[in-house]
Amino acid sequence: MNERHRGRTEGDCNAIAGAEGKCDAYALLSVAVSLDGCIGLPGYRPLTISSEEDRVAIERLRSFSDAILIGAGTARSDDPRLGIRSAARRTGRVLSDMSAEPARVVITASGDLSTDLRMFRMDGARTMILTSDDRIRSWGGDLPAHVELISVEPLTVAACLRRLSEMGMRRVMIEGGARISGDVLRSGCAEVLRISVSPMIVGSQEAPRIHGGLPWSSPERIAYSLHEVEALGDTAVLHWIRNGLPHPSAVFQPRSDAQWLAEAIELSKRCTISAGAFSVGAIIVSASGQVLSESYSREISPSSHAEEGAIARARAGGHIIAGATLYSSLEPCSVRLSGRKPCVNHIREAGITRVVFAASEPASFVQCDGKRLLEAAGIEVMVIERLAFAVAEVNAHVWPHR
Repeated sequence: MNERHRGRTEGDCNAIAGAEGKCDAYALLSVAVSLDGCIGLPGYRPLTISSEEDRVAIERLRSFSDAILIGAGTARSDDPRLGIRSAARRTGRVLSDMSAEPARVVITASGDLSTDLRMFRMDGARTMILTSDDRIRSWGGDLPAHVELISVEPLTVAACLRRLSEMGMRRVMIEGGARISGDVLRSGCAEVLRISVSPMIVGSQEAPRIHGGLPWSSPERIAYSLHEVEALGDTAVLHWIRNGLPHPSAVFQPRSDAQWLAEAIELSKRCTISAGAFSVGAIIVSASGQVLSESYSREISPSSHAEEGAIARARAGGHIIAGATLYSSLEPCSVRLSGRKPCVNHIREAGITRVVFAASEPASFVQCDGKRLLEAAGIEVMVIERLAFAVAEVNAHVWPHR
């Protein structure tokens, strides 16, 4: 690595950016570490560090990314798929004029990559190997037809991000192993550091660590500010933003109604199954794209609906709901067997101006007239039927047989 990348601090960011050229990519480094700073076992053997909740959150971030970038060491040791399991999220991306899955990108200096790796065997997404000119000229063996060899000089993470940006991939999630994480920390080329810390001790001096074994001339603070700490299961996730940058949620979030709705559908999967009720997820988003609240059926009480729960939570948080959009996996109810206020009334009284849902409510329990009543109240309603299949899957226990 060029010496001028060493220990980048806030004062020299502009100078380095000018020397290296402008990069329009917005990168997020995601790495999981133990309490003693390890990211794997000795010999770069894989180790599951993050909680299940954290791994779910990582897939969510993947679905908002243009590309996922890893190093060859991670490809060899973990053999990750780097895909999106959720059919709703894949469909949401397609409806947003994106590929169904983000591009899979691996950096290698040696070219030591087996074609049996899962990311090469699955052709559902664009797959790229970034390496040097010399390595491309001497590359041996055949690659699957969908895998591209792309030259990057010099072969650093910063240069790779610039190359991806030139190819139109501007939201890049870096899933760091030791070498890649060390390069990012040294160069400061990621806008966001997402570090997941779990209550685990590896206890080996030979285990790989987040700094990648790269020497530092002296201890120093890098140019990032702590933005948020969240608890996901037993994992603490720390979000650092490079100094002077805006909140990253404006970048790594849904780009369209279809993607927001896909997230509401994913939320509905958290519902406790009830033989006498649908499972619904709801998200309220402000006109500026800020998530005000979210909820799902029976989260707050055994009879609470997703929409009323999201509205109550937004009010409790002091948010202004008027003018917001509500994304609900299922058509908001117009009548409830319990006799409680239907969600259509909650939505109208809250001043929500747009409602987006995927599936009309079947007459499994009552006759729903939610869409008509919302439109009669002057509320814009959008139905994205291409996502209705996912709502039916979540509600298979009460959905009419077709």
